[in-house]
Amino acid sequence: MKRQLLKGITPKGFKKRFNKDEDCYKYLSELKWADESFVCKRCGHTHYCKGHLPYARRCTRCKHDESPLAGTVFEKIKFSLLTAFQLIFDFCTIERRASTITLSSKYDIRQKTIWEFKHKVQQSIGCMNVEMLDNNVYLGKFIIEDNRKRQATNNIVVALEISGNGGVGRAYAEIIDCTSDKATKEFLERHCLPSTTIFISKEKENDILINGWSDVQFFANNEAVEMLNEHIAELKNWLCGNHRNCSHEHIQGYLNEYYFRFNLRKQKSIMFSTLVSHMANTSPKRTKSKS
Repeated sequence: MKRQLLKGITPKGFKKRFNKDEDCYKYLSELKWADESFVCKRCGHTHYCKGHLPYARRCTRCKHDESPLAGTVFEKIKFSLLTAFQLIFDFCTIERRASTITLSSKYDIRQKTIWEFKHKVQQSIGCMNVEMLDNNVYLGKFIIEDNRKRQATNNIVVALEISGNGGVGRAYAEIIDCTSDKATKEFLERHCLPSTTIFISKEKENDILINGWSDVQFFANNEAVEMLNEHIAELKNWLCGNHRNCSHEHIQGYLNEYYFRFNLRKQKSIMFSTLVSHMANTSPKRTKSKS
């Protein structure tokens, strides 16, 4: 079974493809059981027949019925699958993140319920395979004050890929212990190829980092530094504008959200398909109460 890539990002195109729950169940089943890869979760049998639920599969040995939602991030959602798809579509296409209050009014769903689902989406993005940065990567750090905890701060490190011709590539950011060079090095190892040239500012806290990475240089290209500073400024505005009251434990989720869209900004036509596909093959995680 081959699924068709959802092309186009217009609301009209989305509604044409998904206008009832059955359309979403069909699409999700094609993602979950791509190439007829059914394996019964109870007995491990690989043969099935049609189940009772929409696009469910029933094991021919133990008769277990498995829904397309089972074992995915969509399991036990508190609203229809069509609404979930609509929320993900909004997530992928709205340039400046719509607040959960706005979405709550739009879909007539409790704001807390919307937030819990958005949190699941952010967690799912955080489990995606990282496409490693290459070539020249500029490293920057900044601090976001925690308005909920007096004198508490969130230290964020950013790695921005800048090509030789001055083009901005992909980027990642994480909350780390900025007093630890080990934490910075581990961040780079998670997101950069070993052959990557890392550009850093001339700060004492980076001395150990220089000895721990194969190719580290100090900032020399003023234009690239300006691009890094502009990128960080835009990220800070987004965080402080939309999520200024977000608690420490949830900021990484919003960073995941920001960089998922940022890194696919030139491939918007596959953004929805990429995210739903990953969510269809990711086990659900328990969400925490709203920050």
